[in-house]
Amino acid sequence: MYDRIFWLDDNPNFLEWIQILGTELDPSFSIAELLRRITWAYDFETGARIVKERKFDLYILDGDFPRVLFPGRKGHIDCYIKAAKNGNFPDFRFHDGNHDPEHKPWEMYSLFYEQCLTPEQRVILFSLSDAAPILPIGRSAFSRGLPFYTKREKRGETHVRRVIENASGRMIDKVSPEQLASYECGGKADLIERYLLSR
Repeated sequence: MYDRIFWLDDNPNFLEWIQILGTELDPSFSIAELLRRITWAYDFETGARIVKERKFDLYILDGDFPRVLFPGRKGHIDCYIKAAKNGNFPDFRFHDGNHDPEHKPWEMYSLFYEQCLTPEQRVILFSLSDAAPILPIGRSAFSRGLPFYTKREKRGETHVRRVIENASGRMIDKVSPEQLASYECGGKADLIERYLLSR
């Protein structure tokens, strides 16, 4: 079990799905217990400060997030997570943050990994965007060997491998069937089962 989890995501409305699927996988699963193990960051700058000051067992990154989030938006996310700890999931409206004008939102995971983390740390990606596993010029999650879990699917290995296969030889280097088969990936339930359950 990972007791100290760093999670960088500016849109936590997936927590309700984690509660539902976690309970399906393990009736004793508690979203409140999970959230006690997580330190959240909602943007690049906050995340960079946190990981500089503290060490974690596991780092979970969204594929795209802002450089700096508007202060009012941070309060909105804080309120949502506080409600989630009590098993409540209010309507959550996603509002864009203040993205870095020099970089596309889907490049932020790569910049954060390059500037704030090291290959020795356990890092995985969990994102709705399919860009992270296939970013070009050696910056993709696939080329770095970082596991990628999609928010799109309950069981997502087929989906993620299809995305990588379609990008093979175009956006990323040619991928062999053996490389594709050995790449760690999945969906929401796979992430919960492998990393978030208390066992």
